[in-house]
Amino acid sequence: MCLIMGSTHQNNAHRPFGEPKNLCITPRPICIHCKRRMAILTSGKATIIGLHENYVVVTPHYCCIYKDCPGEIKRKRKEKSRTFIKPDNPFHAPYAGFDYDVQTEVIRLRWQDKHTHKEIVQKLRKNFNIVMDPSAVEPILKIYEITCAEEYRPEFVAKIQKNGGIILCIDVMKPIGSKKGILGSHDYATGLTLGAQRMPNGKEDTYVLFLRQLKTRIEEELGVRILAVVSDALKEQRTAVKKVFPDAYHCLCHYHFYNLVLKSAKEADSHTITQLRKILRNQSALRKFKQCIDTAGVLPPFIAPLECILEPLVELGKWQRKPKDPCFNSLLFFDRIASIDKKLERLINLVDNDKASLAPLVLRTARTLHKAIKKGLNDARPVIIELVRIREHLSALTDILSSIEESFDLGVERLLNFKKDIESIRKKSLCRVIESTVLEDMIKYIATKGKLLMNYRQVPGAPNTNNFQELEFKSIKYILRRILGYSAAKEYLYAHGERILFVKPNEPEENIHMLLRNANQPAIRQIIRSERKSRDGWVKIVREKKMWGAVLTKIDVFIEEISHQYS
Repeated sequence: MCLIMGSTHQNNAHRPFGEPKNLCITPRPICIHCKRRMAILTSGKATIIGLHENYVVVTPHYCCIYKDCPGEIKRKRKEKSRTFIKPDNPFHAPYAGFDYDVQTEVIRLRWQDKHTHKEIVQKLRKNFNIVMDPSAVEPILKIYEITCAEEYRPEFVAKIQKNGGIILCIDVMKPIGSKKGILGSHDYATGLTLGAQRMPNGKEDTYVLFLRQLKTRIEEELGVRILAVVSDALKEQRTAVKKVFPDAYHCLCHYHFYNLVLKSAKEADSHTITQLRKILRNQSALRKFKQCIDTAGVLPPFIAPLECILEPLVELGKWQRKPKDPCFNSLLFFDRIASIDKKLERLINLVDNDKASLAPLVLRTARTLHKAIKKGLNDARPVIIELVRIREHLSALTDILSSIEESFDLGVERLLNFKKDIESIRKKSLCRVIESTVLEDMIKYIATKGKLLMNYRQVPGAPNTNNFQELEFKSIKYILRRILGYSAAKEYLYAHGERILFVKPNEPEENIHMLLRNANQPAIRQIIRSERKSRDGWVKIVREKKMWGAVLTKIDVFIEEISHQYS
């Protein structure tokens, strides 16, 4: 009989009840021994929480009741209990309080809408008036994950074998504030999630432990080899990868390389934008113009004639970096402000040369605005010049690193020649502080890790960046920004870090429903319970008097045995 926890039933007692679902087998099953129709010996009733209403499922238990049946006689001689036949249940899994529709909705909210456990509970209450404890969400998701593993593992293994093995991408995902990050891993070609671990620190031993567990997991569950590892250039990561995967190519992520060597340039770029934007926002004429526009007010006479100039400057004052903006955003920002300032300067010159006419207050507004902007542009110009030069170096370097049609040896040769060129530029003192710092960082990186940047060319299909990993974690990062880092890390790891994850995020609802129906949920729940016990069993034992007493008793027995052996 399918049961439901009393608390779950009580919490949802406010919901409407639908018609009972009477399951039956028509015609009644035939006994394999006496070939007569079986009778309904008993019926089980279970109250189930459905997506739109609660309902009762009545499940008849069929059994042969004839005393002269050979099966009945055999059963009595061996004192075995009766074997019942039950009809197929299309509504819910055995011993589950929520039906397949509710479970499907939980899975959809998690994988398609990217909701946290808490948000899933809130959505169920808001959309369907279902009260679900947050602790009930995790088992539903894990049941689905394990089911997907059984269903899709052969498909993923076939794809990986076709690719020759796994291209392992690893990266640390940073949560909010100073919370610990999460080290995650994917196969590049298939997108298969291989595991994750909350990072207590950035030590080499931590990386080694994670990678060894990962290696064992891949060998036992997938039986495939690891062709290459893609990571950033942290020393601890590089050493750990070399220890655990000595035969795999280690490919350093170009994205992280650029971030590292361009750190000082990107800081200068950001600072320049901030300073120029601050100058624009501090101009009283622009503030007054913005206030009038926001409130649909009438422009005062001293700024109304300058509307076509003030409007773009106000918009420039709102400047923010966009995803498709170039690396050095300040170059474009500077150019846009300078182009408007040239128009402003031309207008003032025309008035000064009696070729145009403006009211005195309007002219004074124009002069004040031009003077402030001109000073800001002049102050920023030296940094802009440096960034232009750095961009030229970057363009040459990018051409070398991204020429994937070239061989590994040719790529390394071109990279070393580039290193010689920028070394020559630095020695001739042709660059200022920011450019010099960037070139020095490039020289050091190429000298120690240049070949690792080119290793991706030795593995067919390998990426030159683990940005793929960043994109895969985008939804998780979104969650991390909205809740406490530790809670998010725990939720992520408990749901996904313990096993290779074969879930397809965009699985249609009908497929999810079918997978849940075909799953042996009671057996899967046993697996989940055993995993939970191994993880937090001792936490429970040391807190419960009876369990702790059992531990002490076991020790006493051991001591007694030792003492008897000695005597």
